[in-house]
Amino acid sequence: MKKKFILLFFLTVIISVQSQEKTLSFISNSHLDTQWNWDVKTTIDQYILNTMTQNFPLFDKYPGFRFNFESAIHYMWMKEYYPAEYARMKGYIQSGRWHISGGAVNANDVMVPSAESIIRNFLYGQSYYKKEFGIKGGSDIMLPDCFGFPYSLPTLGKHCGMTGFHTAKLAWGSAYDYNNLAPFGIWKGVDGSEIYAVFKGEPYDEHDKYNKDMSKDQDILNIVNDNYSKYGIAAAFRYVGPRSDRGGGLQDNASSSTENTPYWLQTSINSDGPVTVKMETPDQFFARLDQNRNSKYFVWDNELPMSVHGTGCYTSQAMMKYWNRKNELLADATEKTAVMSDWIGALNYPADIIRESWTRLLWHQFHDDLTGTSIPSAYTFSYNDEALVNQDLSKTLLYSVGAVAKQMDTQVEGIPLVVYNPLSINRTDVVEASVIIDTKPQGIRVLDGNNLDVLAQILHYNSKTGKLSFIFQATVPSLGYAVYELRLNENSALPSSSLSISKSSLENESYKVTVDSKGDVSSVYDKKNERELLLTPIRLAMFNNKSESWPSWEITWNTVNTDPVAYVDENVDISVVENGPLRVSLKVSRSKKGSEFVQYIRLMPSFISDRVDFVNEVDWQTRGTLLKAVFPLRTSNTKATYDLSIGAIERGVNTSRLYEVSGHQWADQSHSRNPYGVSILNDCKYGWDKPNSSTLRLTLIHTPAVSNNYTHQKDQDLGLNKFTYSFYGHEGTWNENTQWEASRLNQPMLAFETPKHTGNLGKSYGFATL
Repeated sequence: MKKKFILLFFLTVIISVQSQEKTLSFISNSHLDTQWNWDVKTTIDQYILNTMTQNFPLFDKYPGFRFNFESAIHYMWMKEYYPAEYARMKGYIQSGRWHISGGAVNANDVMVPSAESIIRNFLYGQSYYKKEFGIKGGSDIMLPDCFGFPYSLPTLGKHCGMTGFHTAKLAWGSAYDYNNLAPFGIWKGVDGSEIYAVFKGEPYDEHDKYNKDMSKDQDILNIVNDNYSKYGIAAAFRYVGPRSDRGGGLQDNASSSTENTPYWLQTSINSDGPVTVKMETPDQFFARLDQNRNSKYFVWDNELPMSVHGTGCYTSQAMMKYWNRKNELLADATEKTAVMSDWIGALNYPADIIRESWTRLLWHQFHDDLTGTSIPSAYTFSYNDEALVNQDLSKTLLYSVGAVAKQMDTQVEGIPLVVYNPLSINRTDVVEASVIIDTKPQGIRVLDGNNLDVLAQILHYNSKTGKLSFIFQATVPSLGYAVYELRLNENSALPSSSLSISKSSLENESYKVTVDSKGDVSSVYDKKNERELLLTPIRLAMFNNKSESWPSWEITWNTVNTDPVAYVDENVDISVVENGPLRVSLKVSRSKKGSEFVQYIRLMPSFISDRVDFVNEVDWQTRGTLLKAVFPLRTSNTKATYDLSIGAIERGVNTSRLYEVSGHQWADQSHSRNPYGVSILNDCKYGWDKPNSSTLRLTLIHTPAVSNNYTHQKDQDLGLNKFTYSFYGHEGTWNENTQWEASRLNQPMLAFETPKHTGNLGKSYGFATL
């Protein structure tokens, strides 16, 4: 009986699979780059309108025509600038002819934006669609033209209710052999989450090759049969759309109706060939994958980066990356204090400002904007919007912190300061602050809420403005606030700390850092474990950097796989600029190949942090050059681990297909045998490589030499560049300590001068603790 049941079961499965309809799914789309070889003004003036008016006649003429279009920001501009056409489009949406795809604010890059940004992209996109059209936008991650896809994307997509992902870009050179990828299947994320995926969508702007009866096309029939044989599903997926990335619609010439794609799409739909042709939505295709799921499905459990095309995008327009990171974290800090302020009844939650600021930030994460691959005029709009986001969020944070501070007890003898901690850990850290006073004080003293001295030191006093800048030690609860007191012309009762500094070394309880005559850190000696952490000095290296076809997009294997042409080592001047109980700092000024470099090497007491910070200001004037920070480490390992913003990924030594890789706030190299490692942290960089088992390199500036294509990109990133990276040693392998240390670097505590008053929150208040 059991054998009969098993046989019957398998016969049922076979019959079910064999009865599948052979289907070619056409996803009609019109890809619109929000900015690229044009700026957003052109997009709004021309391409947004064209996308509506060139598709409306196709709906009216061809009953089988369907259209998919992504990016909520484009719909927002349709509504704002073209209300009549927008109203007509809403009718096609309601009838199911015009489908909202992608479910996001914009078809953004996904390698550089933080996990929070990707979540917000879906949150605000879907919220807009629900409000405007009464429906959810697509459940698909529609990124046909992005330059690589991280291991975290399926995890984030699944979390946000997305069921599938599709792209055409991997055909441009996947870091993992494109031929080994199936056309479609399942993509697993870093935490094991699964979504369906189209790995080979074919070109998203292809159309004239389909100007025939596709239901009887032998090549498509062979593909469908092959997919059924290999993967158990008799289906094929193809984009169809106009070329040029300018939106619009497929051309339909009435005088030659048998020679255009819309006519042939309708003919193929109506035909009786062995393949059923459908114009449908990505959601419908993923539903078909779900309905026919079987054990033959291809499963990809890894990242999907590009090999060459896109490797430069982790670094191009370096200041755009800087402001993007700062604004992502400012939005995070602002929302947290706004929620706290609302929770205690001090100030209503500013939903509109936070949503509008996030939306403005998000649409500039578009895959030719944040990536650094648009024309110069586009970045006039980009940087202007980044400044507006920063201004609006800063004001909102100030108001929200002020509302909380009003309910705290700030009755002190001196000047009251309220410190805000936006991280969800109880935290002791160095806080930078300033006050306006009449004359330079002879000394300062800072006390905590228990009237106990904490470490503090003056940084500088500006006699023209009266601004006194100083730092002090603060301990603040998780997602919380604490009151401190500044007293002028008094000295701390605390003994001096263990920090020491000379023109060639910095030292705390844990480390002795040595700087050589070239201005490079030549030694980081771990005093507790009695070990040297460097093989050779940490250096700034310059590489010849040329990509003729796609300069900003690409850093080539040849660039990374050859020796540096120069190191930053000329006109070296080293001076002690900070020497106090809370921080010591060397200023290293250098030049090379026309560029000027100023680097502040800083050390704090070990009970606060064992980071060695490198704060950089670079006047970059060196064309055709790639700048990297080189970290030769004694913690040898053929593998390194890279931060994905949510989760992490382990990668090996450079290969010709996978060399310049992405990482967020940190990368780590822990020794393969001894329980010790080093994490390299940063505040705005994303490109890394690992040339051998001992070395990690962080990419800082990418100014490519050009040929005849995109000649303006030869000037990319000339001028002021600011960035910080840090060296952080640890026992054992990387763990949450690395992550928190990176968060502490990226999300400093903030200090605010406040009036004196009583308050029911006391002198220390924590909102939530894990």
